[in-house]
Amino acid sequence: MSSFNNTRFVLLLLALCGSAFAAETGPNGWRGDGTGKYPTANPPLDWGRVAKSVKELSAQARKPKDGALPAKEAAIPDGVIRQWLVLGPFMIAEGASADDLLPSAETLSPDENEKAGELAWKSVTLETSCIDLCAIFNVPPEKKGMAAYAHTYIYSPSGGPVAYQLMFQGQGTNRAWLNGAALFSSPKNIDIPQGGRLVLNLLKGWNHLMILNTKTVNNYRKTWWTNGSLYGEKTNDYEMRGIVWTTPLPSPGASAPVMMGDRLFFTAETGVVVCANKADGKLLWMHGLTCYDFVTDEERKANADAFKELDPLAAKLKEIDKVELVTPFKIPNWPDTRACIETQMIQKISKIAPKKYNSMASYCEAGYTACNPVTDGRFVYALFGTGIVACYDRDGNLQWKRLLNHDPVEHGYTTSPVLVDGKLVVYFNNFTVLNAKNGEVILERPHYLPSGKPYTWYTHMHGTGVVLQAGNERVLYYPNGEFVRLSDGKTLTYDEKKFSMLGPLNRCATPVLENGVAYKLGSVGPLSSNSFGGAVAFKLAAPQGDKIDPEIIRDVPFNLDNHPYYYDPATMASPLVHDGLLYTLDDFGLLTVVDMVKGEVLYQRLLDLEIFMPYNQAGLLKGGASASPALAGKYMYIWGNQGTCLVLEPGRTYKQVAKLRLECFTNFWPAHQDVIMSAPIFEGDRMYLHAESTLYCIGPK
Repeated sequence: MSSFNNTRFVLLLLALCGSAFAAETGPNGWRGDGTGKYPTANPPLDWGRVAKSVKELSAQARKPKDGALPAKEAAIPDGVIRQWLVLGPFMIAEGASADDLLPSAETLSPDENEKAGELAWKSVTLETSCIDLCAIFNVPPEKKGMAAYAHTYIYSPSGGPVAYQLMFQGQGTNRAWLNGAALFSSPKNIDIPQGGRLVLNLLKGWNHLMILNTKTVNNYRKTWWTNGSLYGEKTNDYEMRGIVWTTPLPSPGASAPVMMGDRLFFTAETGVVVCANKADGKLLWMHGLTCYDFVTDEERKANADAFKELDPLAAKLKEIDKVELVTPFKIPNWPDTRACIETQMIQKISKIAPKKYNSMASYCEAGYTACNPVTDGRFVYALFGTGIVACYDRDGNLQWKRLLNHDPVEHGYTTSPVLVDGKLVVYFNNFTVLNAKNGEVILERPHYLPSGKPYTWYTHMHGTGVVLQAGNERVLYYPNGEFVRLSDGKTLTYDEKKFSMLGPLNRCATPVLENGVAYKLGSVGPLSSNSFGGAVAFKLAAPQGDKIDPEIIRDVPFNLDNHPYYYDPATMASPLVHDGLLYTLDDFGLLTVVDMVKGEVLYQRLLDLEIFMPYNQAGLLKGGASASPALAGKYMYIWGNQGTCLVLEPGRTYKQVAKLRLECFTNFWPAHQDVIMSAPIFEGDRMYLHAESTLYCIGPK
């Protein structure tokens, strides 16, 4: 095996799907110089795209008087209903039905302090779109056998439809009604209700919205809330400001863009690399690879009849690469879409060599494009969850391609490649080192398995590695706890107690490196009542033989149990470290700020991000707040997955500078608000963002 040399390196880091590198030409990935900070950037603080049907709405808790207009403070231009009446908690006996608690609840038009049995409606004003019932009623999160109602009055000066993206974390019966008509109804006993994008056909004038949320099935979820926000419903009637250009995309994708000179590169489902002009967003080229591109002559000869059907499908896909460059893109009929053709292809080709073409069995919640591309300034390297790796030059000429050996695994593959010293390091269930010039395999060995555990969801990893200096050696550290010496690709062993801090707890968030210190999420300590809460800072001394001894600088556990979450209190986003403070964002938008010098949590705050991630929903909706926080100039930019961006001033207290929103309806099935999974990149006074179906440039024109 040829060894890694010790010349300059380009480093990519990724959070869920993120990566970053430092290059002498400046930021070229969404994590900039490897820290997530863009110190010379100066993006604008006033921009947005909001549906006019939403911007004109108001909502209030109190019952409106006849003919009265809403007060100024009732306006909800961001689609977030903040004023509610709540009623509860009702205690539900074992086996009793929540439907009998408040007969004909959907017909009620309550007012503040109005009695309903022994309880009275009370008014609450929210800071976010989340109605946290545990906090409102001061009930323990683990308690069950409860129910509550929430009600608000919505004023629409025009009338007409808007979309209401509604989720529940109440294990039991959940209902929603508009003007007395049923909107949503879950089964009576359900662990995680799916929620959905509901259509509110608002009347001109006042409307009333009623919600029932119960918690009767499980108590181990330790959270009880309703979350919903409003968006335009299948509309192009947006109010836009501060946007240089938008490019609708023909295929969905979750990767962040990387920059090479005057061009942007990103990926699209399921194996497409896309190049866009940075100046105007025009798509310059698209090239897709599928399993078909790795067929051998022997496979073709042995399955001649199968290829009579496969060859025309492959030809259609190559034609689609050209057709989809035309903007605005027109969605074809389903049989002619890329997704439909690729589905037919994998069904046929997987019968030829099931072991080789098993990639479609590892679908990820973020799709097959959760791995970020990487560039060295001359070429762009793309990795897909299907196991396909490819290298293109800036003009779209394919330099090489490879299909990795990998097995199906729950939640798929999201780990981005690391480009270092002319080598491309890929970590799926095999640790693979490729020659960046030609794609040849330099090293391939099995995935690291701690304590002899089998390769399962427990040992699988989603974050990407970070390169640390260890004496004269450089060591690649992955968030599953593996340290790899780059000079020979060997795994270094270390103390098992330290593995409990640096190992598989929180295998999803990519560590960050600053001043030789690595920061990883997932700590164990007396205050940490679940495995998701905590931050660890460490650095490395020179290895002693094949052993490494990480120096733990700080281990700061923090508790997440009393904050709302959806399925688990998980964190996909990579942390941001600045001036000794660590900022970390969990999937549901909870910001935790930690003083890593003193080793203490400064504050935790649920952000106003309108998260939407219905359980088992198709598409890219399940990732939550996956985009890693970034620091551009003197402000932090934090994104939710539904187009909301908060601009914050970093520091020891919470200081919000702006709340901004990008609305975009997409017809990618199922129809929904455009999903944002990756962080933007910054250059000067511009910000570039790859949403699921749209590429944005934000800044002055």
